[in-house]
Amino acid sequence: MRLSQASWLVIVLVALAGVAACNDSGTAGLDPRDDATRPGGIVGGPANQHDASLVGYWSRRLVTLDNSGNVSESATEWQFEPEGTGFRLQISRNYTAFLADTAVTFIEWSTGGGNVTIDYLPPASGSVTFRYRVLLDTLSLDELRFV
Repeated sequence: MRLSQASWLVIVLVALAGVAACNDSGTAGLDPRDDATRPGGIVGGPANQHDASLVGYWSRRLVTLDNSGNVSESATEWQFEPEGTGFRLQISRNYTAFLADTAVTFIEWSTGGGNVTIDYLPPASGSVTFRYRVLLDTLSLDELRFV
């Protein structure tokens, strides 16, 4: 049975509503950020600066519908703690095939010169540097936006 475009639109809208509904509790066991205003400024010594405006929980979700009618979602969530630690949570969902996968990577982070450098902790390895900006309740890492 082949579904019409209208049926797929309803499925996508229901999936988006489900994602929005679980936004505050979709990461059970992880502290979601509150809606408090983020103060600016630098915390820490000159060797390890931690911009307080980054501290908190940030999420980015992308839901796609491909030409075959498959609905999938990719989510990346960051938790930045004041002392320069945190984690990245990656979630992949295929709503059509009823599959999901997650990966948690623990991090240490620091800021300087408009950049945030994230070091991945074992068992992961490596580091990445993003140009960042916090405007109201939106974090931009290079061109990617998180709320």
